[in-house]
Amino acid sequence: NIYLKQMLLGIKVFQKKIKIKRRRYNEMEYQMVKKWTRISSHCSRRTFITNCIKQNIPINEIMKMTGHSTISMLLNYMQKFGDKTFDFVERLKVK
Repeated sequence: NIYLKQMLLGIKVFQKKIKIKRRRYNEMEYQMVKKWTRISSHCSRRTFITNCIKQNIPINEIMKMTGHSTISMLLNYMQKFGDKTFDFVERLKVK
C-alpha cells in the first residue's frame, strides 16, 4: 500500500479532497482528506474486477487473473453498480 500511495501522490486527480465519515464515540464525524490517502490495494483490486465485468470479460477469465476459485468469492470484491440494472445470471455464464 505504501508504494501505491507514493505513486498516487504525483497524480492530480488524487490530490482533491473528499469528505469521509466515521463513527467516533457513538457520533458521526466528518473529515476532509486527500483522495490518495483512502486508496489501498484492496480498493484497486475491487475496481479492477468491477471494470472487467463492465467490459464483458468472461467471469472465468477474471477468476484466473485474480486467483479466485469460486464465483461467490469473486463477486464479494465486485463494486455495486448503483442504479443501473445488471443481469448477473447472464454474466455468470462461463464462456
